[in-house]
Amino acid sequence: MDLEAVRTFVAVAEAGRFQKAAADLSITQQAVSKRIAALERNLGVRLFTRAPASSSPSMGRHSCPTPASCCASPSARSRPCAPAAVRCAST
Repeated sequence: MDLEAVRTFVAVAEAGRFQKAAADLSITQQAVSKRIAALERNLGVRLFTRAPASSSPSMGRHSCPTPASCCASPSARSRPCAPAAVRCAST
């Protein structure tokens, strides 16, 4: 799995917008879009619900506002979190 694509996923999830994530990562919005599209193809799932002014994570039936909140509760730690197959670390 491409680590840069995963970092880009996290940046978009935290920023809520591809354009803001691109600025945070110092890359173009097109590069962000391509990385996310490649990650979605690789995983076989759609990672974001896209809207004209924002993007939010969409993990099948589970949705979380940020990757950190996805892993916040003990029950969340037992299910896949952020890109598929990545599990929350037990604390």
